[in-house]
Amino acid sequence: MIRKKLAAASFATAMAIAGAVPAKAQAEADAGENCSRWVPADERAFTVTGPLTLCGGALNFENGPSLPLRFVEVSRGLFAEERMARGFVFALDPPGDPALLNGNSFCGREATYVVFTEPSRGAMSMTVYSAQSPRHFNDAPCAVYFYGPDEPARYSTD
Repeated sequence: MIRKKLAAASFATAMAIAGAVPAKAQAEADAGENCSRWVPADERAFTVTGPLTLCGGALNFENGPSLPLRFVEVSRGLFAEERMARGFVFALDPPGDPALLNGNSFCGREATYVVFTEPSRGAMSMTVYSAQSPRHFNDAPCAVYFYGPDEPARYSTD
């Protein structure tokens, strides 16, 4: 039996689990030891993605689809908050546009990058792009979702 710990959802923990920072956290994330679960905090996230989990360098949706994340950079820009913010940029490798809740799509076209920001303490936003590179983020994102932390819990999988 493989035991996984669902880490207390905080933006810093989520970014470490997703592979943005430090090496020890990345090694734990790759081993599947830590996961960070987030619940929808806006209507779009509630109706399209539902709750999601960052675990083992992947973005996992509760209805089944998973998108592998590859950390690219930390960048300052105008993301979900429409003000300058520090964003953690990840490539979706391979790109994708999975069908999620109620037949809704993640992006409406093949998503290539997601940027996670912390719009307020304890919250997380995910801005989704279909762009050739992070330098092309001037184009409008294909989706923006907002999440809050889930209650910390422990679970195991067989």
